[in-house]
Amino acid sequence: MLNPTRRLVAILGIATLALAVAATPSSAISSQAANLISTSRALSANKILIATKIPLAATSGQTIKLTAPKVSPSAKMTYQWFLAGKAIKSATRTTLKLSAAQMGKTLYAQTTAKFKTGKALINKSNVITVGNISAAKPTLSFSDETQLEVTSSIAVSMPATDDVSFSWNIDGVKHELANKETFMITPETAGKKLQLTATYAAAGWLDTDIKSVAFDVPVAGAPVLKTLWEQNFDGATGSSVDAAAWTHAIGDGHDDPAGDGWGNAEKQYYNADQVKLDGNSNLVISAAKVAGQPSAPSCYYGLCEWVSGRIDTYNKLGFKYGRMEARIKVTDGQGVWPAFWMLGANRLTTRWPLCGEIDIAEWRGQDLSKVQQTLHMPKFFAGGGPTKAVDLVGSTAASFHTYAVDWTKNRVTWSVDGVTQRTFTTDETGTLKWPFNAEQYLLLNVAMGGGFVGGIDSSVKTASMTVDWIKYSSVNGIGELITH
Repeated sequence: MLNPTRRLVAILGIATLALAVAATPSSAISSQAANLISTSRALSANKILIATKIPLAATSGQTIKLTAPKVSPSAKMTYQWFLAGKAIKSATRTTLKLSAAQMGKTLYAQTTAKFKTGKALINKSNVITVGNISAAKPTLSFSDETQLEVTSSIAVSMPATDDVSFSWNIDGVKHELANKETFMITPETAGKKLQLTATYAAAGWLDTDIKSVAFDVPVAGAPVLKTLWEQNFDGATGSSVDAAAWTHAIGDGHDDPAGDGWGNAEKQYYNADQVKLDGNSNLVISAAKVAGQPSAPSCYYGLCEWVSGRIDTYNKLGFKYGRMEARIKVTDGQGVWPAFWMLGANRLTTRWPLCGEIDIAEWRGQDLSKVQQTLHMPKFFAGGGPTKAVDLVGSTAASFHTYAVDWTKNRVTWSVDGVTQRTFTTDETGTLKWPFNAEQYLLLNVAMGGGFVGGIDSSVKTASMTVDWIKYSSVNGIGELITH
């Protein structure tokens, strides 16, 4: 029972409320009442606060358990499991043991919450495929600012496995040779859509393909070149090349790791006299027939039949990545073999072809309508390397052309007169070791005879390679000149 004071306060409060109601228009009272009713209904509405869940991955032999939903207000729960969209008879508990017959089929659980009001809410769990490994989609991005390589980032899977293989699609078509976590961009892929499929494998589980979101390869702009080294061969007629950059090869190859005939059964003896400037800002490497001359030096096959020239930058200048290019013309003749090329700087310790060889340009004198551009490495050598015979349309190598190679991590691209001819990347080498992510040195020579060109025609008396200039540049900041 209220004491007299509290009773008086209560009476006054009721009176005040009555006066307030009397002073309030009837429409306002109706609005306030509606708001109170709406709020009351909202508070008592049947809600699912946390949805039903099942494990993201499960396979045959496992017993999995669903996580029941959290509802408001509390309610009575019943459960049903569904396989391939159909209810599984007697599968009405929170747990389910999976069988081999269920592998590869979709699975989910459904919870029904029955409230005291008589109403019910049905909630469906996430859907999985029995036996499939779970992982987030791979993400794709460029490796660096050059935008020449796309790399992938794959998520940890459930169950965790390191057995992941890769395949790439270009505009929906599978690239048969691309099978690594990275993809080298080529001119042919510019402006297209790239997509990675990561295939996860684990014992007791199905091989599971997880696809990335499609990646738009931009159309490349003009590269930014910075000249790091060049040779313009300015000098008096008959003067020698820059000794700070070049070394002359001497002999028939007997003292070289390649062996007699420079490893190719070549007929020439190299000396420094065959490499001179012509006084017109050109370097000329010339070959001359000396067969039968008493002054001819000795070769592995007897008195030498030819003398010629070869120079290289070994142990003086090295190059790693960037663009190497030269403007060159050569003379014709069956058995004439000029070349503009690079070798791995570790050649004396690693040996060929493990050191790698990049043939920027080499010619068969019997067919100067073409130039050959090739890589040599383990497995790909002795004529079996990635190669292309480029047609010099409407011209021949007897006229000046610019031959170049753009070289970056895991990728080599050849061009002639600024036109890309071929790109070769690690995507095409499988599991082979790629030797070109290391220093290389430069070589120029005119060989006579050998496996690439065959025998020398008796009508050939002289041959030459004329070099207008050589230039080495970084490309978009990538490229290193190494001095020794």
